[in-house]
Amino acid sequence: MSAVTQDERRRVEHRAQYIDRTTDLSKDVATALAWKEFGYTASGIAKRLDVTESTVDNYLQTVTDRFGHLAATTKVAAERGDLQTTSRCGEVPPACDRVVLGDE
Repeated sequence: MSAVTQDERRRVEHRAQYIDRTTDLSKDVATALAWKEFGYTASGIAKRLDVTESTVDNYLQTVTDRFGHLAATTKVAAERGDLQTTSRCGEVPPACDRVVLGDE
């Protein structure tokens, strides 16, 4: 497992808190989603949350079922240019972009 910097952990925690506050997802699901958005695999997320990979898959499936397949897409893919991102209104954390395909 690669080392996670304090800054990265802080950003993930901040993002997870934002997701937890603005959705009705559980804190565990919000945290798994935040790690996923930062490009971590289910295996890497499972190690960080001290749960099984199957549990992480279930968390991410919950997100997909509720919000669609793009909700669990990594921000890394968007930054690579595979997807287009648009910011939500106002001051939001950098990882709070919404992933969309094409024009919306």
